[in-house]
Amino acid sequence: MKTALTTLLCVGILIFSQPSSAEEETDLGNLSFEELVKVEVKSATFFDTDVKRAPGNVFVFDSLSLETLPVMRVGNIIDLVPGYIINTHQFQGDIIAVRGISTDNSAKTFVLLDGVSTNQRLHFGYQQSLKSPLFADIKQIEVIKGPGATLYGSGAINGFISMQRFDYKDVKGGKASYTYGLMDQLNRVEAQKGVEFGDQHGLYLYGGFAKSNGVAINGPIYGQPTDSNVHALAIPAPDYKISAKYVNHAFSLDNYFERTTYSVGNTALFASDSALFGPDGFGYVDKLIVNPKLTLRVDPKQSFEFSAPIEYMDFGAATRGSSAIPTPASPTNKGAAENSAGVKVIYRFEKLAETQNLAVGTSFTARNFEAAKNYFSGIDLHGTDNWQGMNGSWKEFALFAEDFIQVSKKLSIIAGLRFDKQVNGDFTSNYLSEIGFTGSIKPANTSSVTGRLAASYLANEQSTFKLSYQRGFRAPDANYYLHIGHFNQLLAQLGYSERMQQIQNEIMDSFELTYLFDFESKKSSLETSLYYNRYSNLIHYHDYTIDSLGMPTAAVNAVVAASGFMGQQANAPGTFGSVGFETIFRFKASEFMSSSGYLSYAFSRPTGVNSNINTYTGLTSSDHQTWALFPEHSIKGDYRISPTGKLTFDTTAIAYFGVKKLDSQSSDQTNYFDHPRVLVSINSIYQLLPSLSVNVLVSNVLNDKNPSPGENSAPANHAVDNDVGTTVYAGLDYHF
Repeated sequence: MKTALTTLLCVGILIFSQPSSAEEETDLGNLSFEELVKVEVKSATFFDTDVKRAPGNVFVFDSLSLETLPVMRVGNIIDLVPGYIINTHQFQGDIIAVRGISTDNSAKTFVLLDGVSTNQRLHFGYQQSLKSPLFADIKQIEVIKGPGATLYGSGAINGFISMQRFDYKDVKGGKASYTYGLMDQLNRVEAQKGVEFGDQHGLYLYGGFAKSNGVAINGPIYGQPTDSNVHALAIPAPDYKISAKYVNHAFSLDNYFERTTYSVGNTALFASDSALFGPDGFGYVDKLIVNPKLTLRVDPKQSFEFSAPIEYMDFGAATRGSSAIPTPASPTNKGAAENSAGVKVIYRFEKLAETQNLAVGTSFTARNFEAAKNYFSGIDLHGTDNWQGMNGSWKEFALFAEDFIQVSKKLSIIAGLRFDKQVNGDFTSNYLSEIGFTGSIKPANTSSVTGRLAASYLANEQSTFKLSYQRGFRAPDANYYLHIGHFNQLLAQLGYSERMQQIQNEIMDSFELTYLFDFESKKSSLETSLYYNRYSNLIHYHDYTIDSLGMPTAAVNAVVAASGFMGQQANAPGTFGSVGFETIFRFKASEFMSSSGYLSYAFSRPTGVNSNINTYTGLTSSDHQTWALFPEHSIKGDYRISPTGKLTFDTTAIAYFGVKKLDSQSSDQTNYFDHPRVLVSINSIYQLLPSLSVNVLVSNVLNDKNPSPGENSAPANHAVDNDVGTTVYAGLDYHF
């Protein structure tokens, strides 16, 4: 295997290699505050906007940070953002939690790749790809805290993340890298190249491959026994990513394909699923995105942007035999697929009356769902719908506008408004047919009006104040309608007139005040944000046997007797949310050696959520634990230093503490939550030659095995990766 990987690396270098001169990279960490606030953020508004004017709170990772940070997966990067936490769920793996709000999936945070959504709409949002170790094609990551629905629609409710890839101008020549994991036997190869054909005409290519056997876990984890074959940090089947970006003046064509596999590694599972999520099973996600875009400039101030993104996604779980190759004939394989095609048009008028930028636009997307089907994996799903997938479609319409006004040299205002409508078709499911449901489900159409109003005031050369209100929303995912028709049919058959309610869009209103201060030295700065996020119609899985939500107890008991359960995604009554603040101190020193970094503290606390959550919001106790297991306090930092021109050290530290336990968590395993989780990682990079460097990355230096905040009171169910402790990786980078 190692020989094959070495050969692949050499072939990649031979194919891509040619003389070149790489452009100098911008280092955001080494910028002064005065320079930093002028860095343009591309995803916070419809216009490139500097940090001090962008609505909400923005955290940016540039290309140099992504090269030097001691991180191995996409989720490790996001985990460094103040106010963000990569939480865990025993069945769904890594999930994104933001500012005190953690549920059972990542669907409340919107993730974009070059402006195109990568969230699934069957269920889950963006989460499995958090485990991907392939991200060398990413030039910049912008993490925005707060809703972005006026820009991106459904799903941009509790923060959004924009990943922007390199193009041919950024990589003149190419780069190849190889990484090996000493503990988990990771083999990772990535190669990229930029080709310039002429003025404003070029092609960017990227390819990546990763495979890991993982680390065998022997013995109990947090008091629970494990199977001797459980492996943490495993990539059970190869991950790979291929992308190309073609640019020819006003036209661009983005093509991207990625497969991510993951091993959930649970220790407590339903017997029927043990083959899938135990040591012999793995989950997978395949994504294909094709996005042609054309920008037509009417005159120096006016332009039209046309894009037509197409997406295909597979996701599911499969078993494997004695080798790492999936066993196609396994009857327990599960899977579903979805695809979408859309059109988006944006008209931009810059420098309207010299002090105003105006953007208006519209979009249309047709989205289809197919159960027990895959487009790319080739895994035999036997035509069954055992992934609880759906067959159906809907159409998404949107109208939006945003106005940027420079009122004076000190004051600027951004106002935005958007209307979204989702028209649902009929849905069917073989899974429901197998359990006795006949007919189809016709969900009610949904619509939302969202807006934002943000102001930035430059008080003096050192101080800037930002104030914003933003509303976000999320329409129900397709899977959420799964059991409504089934249970309503049972209620009718059993003689009850009551029906389960249709699911409404969930909404979050966010209020935020930010203060930016630049110290006189221009080498350090302080940024502090206060926020209040209020949820209404929160969508969450609900168990009607715990709280009937007004349904007669006799009706619930009758449905349970007929079907074995009565649970479905539902809107929680009442409003609740989170309140908190974050502060970030950035610093820079260059008198003796180049160094830079940041240190942050974040506090968040849910509001309107307490131990009586069953009666207050109608959520189950397990749902309450999902919501509550978010650390009240977190400290994060990064320090990069280059003692010489050839040697660089980058150290990150994360500390979580203040996880609140519930009265219902009686297990002794919850004692582990009493202790802070502290993660320190170091990456050492040495430049052997102008075009060749080596690095050694040590993750979790302190060997901290305390569980990350999780989904329930049994940390062993979702903390297998934490039990590995310290891991070491060695890498080689070649620029040509």
